[in-house]
Amino acid sequence: MAIMSRSYRLFALVGLSVTSRVSATVTCNLTVDNAIQSMWYNGEVVTARGVYNNWQSIKILTFTEVPGAVLEITAEEYGTCGYGCQTAGLLMVCESPESSSCWNGYRSNNDFTFTKTSGSCFTINRDAITDDDLSAPCSSTSAFYMTGAGDAVKVWPRNGGRYAYFRLAGNVCPPTSSPTQAPTRNPTAMPTMLPTTFTTTTTTTFTTHTVVQGLGREVSQMQMAQNELMSRLSTMSQMLSSTTSALVQSNATLRALISTNAQCCSSATSSINAIRSAVASVISALPPVPTAPQTSTACLGGASAEGNTCSGAVEQRDSGEVRIKAPRSTITLESAECGVINPCETRATVRGIVNALQALSGASSSP
Repeated sequence: MAIMSRSYRLFALVGLSVTSRVSATVTCNLTVDNAIQSMWYNGEVVTARGVYNNWQSIKILTFTEVPGAVLEITAEEYGTCGYGCQTAGLLMVCESPESSSCWNGYRSNNDFTFTKTSGSCFTINRDAITDDDLSAPCSSTSAFYMTGAGDAVKVWPRNGGRYAYFRLAGNVCPPTSSPTQAPTRNPTAMPTMLPTTFTTTTTTTFTTHTVVQGLGREVSQMQMAQNELMSRLSTMSQMLSSTTSALVQSNATLRALISTNAQCCSSATSSINAIRSAVASVISALPPVPTAPQTSTACLGGASAEGNTCSGAVEQRDSGEVRIKAPRSTITLESAECGVINPCETRATVRGIVNALQALSGASSSP
């Protein structure tokens, strides 16, 4: 009885796998020649990893399946309007770990049931698109490609417009080619030791289908993982290239600064040496600095110094005074301009006065 119960549940599970739809995580790899503009799923904006305006960068989009929801994409071709079926296109493949997901194994195609498009030579307003604007796409002959696309079809609006709108429906599950037979309403109490040909054939078909489906899903997931890895490697390569360019630029700038600083230092050194030479020339051309006055007494007119006084007739002191001694008196000459009078001229003048006074003194003392 237990064996019968398990067998019944097995057949029931197979039947559900064909007809049921469950919410599942869906991952799509896609690219557009030339650029994706925006994407929506179930009316909400969604974002993919990858570079939108580079068809060689595979965009990776992940969303949670909602029964009846559609994926909408707006895209742009950079070439002349009207030639999109030759120069533009969309490629997309989707997988899901849930075999019952209607996006599992999805490939872009030109079947109007799954793919509806609208094209224009002007930017498309998604909110203004109506069902009357939609038509089946063309199969584009553009040379772009995507790794892992398999049998996916490059699609674009039939009118070849520069701007394209796609409405992609993965929620319509295609019928299975070999549906499972419904279980008997009254199964036998014990299965026969040697199953009938029908039972054996059904079991073999189910096993083969399961294995092939599992292998296909594994291969698809490996391809998607490889595409994601290639996308990341491409991004890292671009970052490395940018970093290398920045380093080369910085190195060139640094070398230029070093060269400029060396030239400036050389010019500064030459200028300093020239200034030094000029200062030395000016110093050598200056007259000798007069020595400070000594604390001594200078005697004129052939008189000799005794201590701080002169024994002769004339005495010149450091303060600028000149004393003239006669036999009966002493004459002191002071000048308010001593600080600005040339000492040599002053001495010459004083000598003349002294000589005249000495002559007068000698004449008055003779008998």
